[in-house]
This record gives sequence, structure tokens and C-alpha cells, in this order.
Amino acid sequence: MALTLTDVATPNAAQHTGTMLGMKARIVDITFDASYLTTGEVLTAAQLGWAMVIGAVVLNDPVNAAGTLSVGCVVRKNTAGSQLAFQAMYGPTSVGPYPEATSTNDLSTYTGRFIVLGY
Repeated sequence: MALTLTDVATPNAAQHTGTMLGMKARIVDITFDASYLTTGEVLTAAQLGWAMVIGAVVLNDPVNAAGTLSVGCVVRKNTAGSQLAFQAMYGPTSVGPYPEATSTNDLSTYTGRFIVLGY
């Protein structure tokens, strides 16, 4: 399955990618899918039309459509810089602090806002 990207509306709706510290920067809303993958949902540089991703900054953790539940989100880059993994993390439990969501978990109503950096 895949993440769904939605560009955040701006006064100039034609431009969703800008520059930040010499890199491309894009603000997107990312929605998880109905079958979460253990180790995170993947976003590739190619999905953005870029050659490389540097990382992402979480602006708002993913929240369900009703706005009543949220999950933390950790972003991890692969060593080649070709993709990011967005890992959904739950609150502390008896298993340990902030365990990752389990495989095949339905997070399709959860959307978070991120700044993605790359080139």
C-alpha cells in the first residue's frame, strides 16, 4: 500500500515546492493507508519528482478524521537517500515507551502535516 500526499493550499496554489537552505522544500499532508507496514510507510524521492530526500519535519502528528485520536510519527531516511519511512508510534504501554503500530493496522483515516526536504 502507499501513503497519500496532498499539497497544502497556499496563496499561490501553483507553487507547492520552494527552497530552504539550498534544498527543495515541500509542505504536504500525508495520509497513511489501510494496511500499515511494520518499519513504516514509504515515501520515495521519485514520488515528489526529486532525485534525493534528506528528511522530513513533522509539523502536526497524524490525527484521525474525527480529530479525536492521534499517533506520533518518526521519520527515517534510508542510507541511499531515495526514500523516507514514516513510522506511526503509539503512546506508552506496558510493552514500552511509544511502540510502533503493528503490521496491517488500518491508519487510513490518519493524516499529518510535514515539510519534506530534498533535491
